[in-house]
Amino acid sequence: MKEKKYYSLKIISFTLILAYAYTFVIISCGPPIANINSKIISQPSSLYVANNSSVTIHRNASGISGSSNPCDAIIFSNNNPKAIFVDDYNRLYAANIDNNTITIYADASYLSENIDNATANITNVNNPQALFVYNNRLYVANYNNDTITIYANASNLSGNISSANATITDLSIDNPQALYVADDILYVANTGNDIITIYVIPDDLYGNISTADAKITNATINNPQALFVCNNRLYVANYDNDNVTIYADATNLSGIISSANATITDTTIDNPQSLYIDNDKLYVANTGNDTITIYSNANDLSGDITSHNAKITNMTINNPQSIFAINSRLYVANYDNNSITIYNIASKLFGDDINNYNAKISGVITQPGSVFIK
Repeated sequence: MKEKKYYSLKIISFTLILAYAYTFVIISCGPPIANINSKIISQPSSLYVANNSSVTIHRNASGISGSSNPCDAIIFSNNNPKAIFVDDYNRLYAANIDNNTITIYADASYLSENIDNATANITNVNNPQALFVYNNRLYVANYNNDTITIYANASNLSGNISSANATITDLSIDNPQALYVADDILYVANTGNDIITIYVIPDDLYGNISTADAKITNATINNPQALFVCNNRLYVANYDNDNVTIYADATNLSGIISSANATITDTTIDNPQSLYIDNDKLYVANTGNDTITIYSNANDLSGDITSHNAKITNMTINNPQSIFAINSRLYVANYDNNSITIYNIASKLFGDDINNYNAKISGVITQPGSVFIK
């Protein structure tokens, strides 16, 4: 029996965001953009990394090359941040599991040197494993008390916040590990009962939400660690049974869903921890064998997929907890060897193993659990 690297409280890769700046390119997908077919978004500017006791900020992410230790700012007022997010108002959110808080920092892209004080602190969370900002609402997955707390007017939060505007108390929420919001629909990955719960979020959301609008309960869901929505398709990384399940027409799912439209059963998938889609390529981070598997034509995958188009096997990949891809440039957070490795992915891939990275950041990186670009 293979030895599995199991990090029950390690998180996400979907707490990531794309940015708006001045150089524009068209890409295929990425949160929080829900329908990317009509969206134009910017060249990325900064790389943000959640380390075991800090968040590091690395500017000019697309220009990082070679092996170095660049860091333009370090936020120290964090306690084991396991999820980070930057919204359209340039606010950085960090979910801290050691002291059960969400810390918020204004003007994230302008932060420099050492930062000790947050703009706002949310204190009514419990082991927050994931967060997501969509339409100026902050969603937080509270692993230990089986709830999703929701905060309105996220861009205006300041001081100490001890209450939410709404709370999802649906009994189907059980150890929520991952969140994704698209088209005002919230998807929650519950590791305690192997269910994906789905909620249509109204404009006037207040109070408690006690029932889900849909549930994915098919037996292939097994310890779901990551979610991603792209082109109205929902992708789920199932850690314990080594596969990725795909559901079409994600915005119209209702009732009980007991089967997937596609399942990736490629034997190279091993404890998948993180997912990302860029330029119609699906990237899967496998913590069980320290690889990244890549699948072309992500929007057309159907049936049983048993092979990958390419694989990253570079020895620097070590327990990849989070990945982010944009403009065919892939960023990998390697938890066990304290590094971020960066790969320039060719436009066409046909079965070749990728053995070398194009850039590597170490030194200031310690046990990175989440990585994204803004």
